[in-house]
Amino acid sequence: MTSIHQLLHPYPFVVLSQAPDNAGTERAHVGPDRTKTHGTVPTFRAFREDFITAVKAEKQNKPKTVQFYTYSFDSLLKYEPLAETRVDNIDERFVQKFTVWALARHCETDEKRTCSVATVNRWRATLRKALRMARRWKLIQTVPQISRLKGERERSFVFTEALRKKYDELAPEPLNSFIQFSCEIGICEREMIDLLKPDVHMTENPDEWGHYGYVHISAGHPLGVVV
Repeated sequence: MTSIHQLLHPYPFVVLSQAPDNAGTERAHVGPDRTKTHGTVPTFRAFREDFITAVKAEKQNKPKTVQFYTYSFDSLLKYEPLAETRVDNIDERFVQKFTVWALARHCETDEKRTCSVATVNRWRATLRKALRMARRWKLIQTVPQISRLKGERERSFVFTEALRKKYDELAPEPLNSFIQFSCEIGICEREMIDLLKPDVHMTENPDEWGHYGYVHISAGHPLGVVV
């Protein structure tokens, strides 16, 4: 008779592990079967199903994140040597070869351009996540160092005085006061949201620099409020 382990061969995502005889119970754990031998370490392509299943379990309420990792993993599989190698054979040298291939690859949406550094960094991040997952499941012993490549094109947005005046005209309260206050003292959205009344210290008269008080943010740095 075929056992459940044989049906889920070669490295099932959900495995039933027999408890000791005196316990008389079975328990389930998430991940590949850790009792498998070294010879059944999956290829990177074969590891896809377990990886996507785990991501769906971790990000149940974030379908866009699941979509991102699915697309990125499938992009990694387009490099055939990576797709067909076992996950325990992926080292820094292998990652380097993939990176060279990826940076020279033409974009699917525009064949006149090669893949950007930002795109390749997303693929490398997905590879790092997959290998960390494999180590957690005891399929590999170490994870190669996969750092972020330099050279991404930085984007900046300047909130000009003209835009600020336009926002002042159109934004309802409390958003209007929110953005005005943020621009005045230079704190970010999260720091603003975390502010409590005891964090705001005001005085009736200005000091010698014209400050009427300060705001104490979570990082512990008092910020002068110029009015």
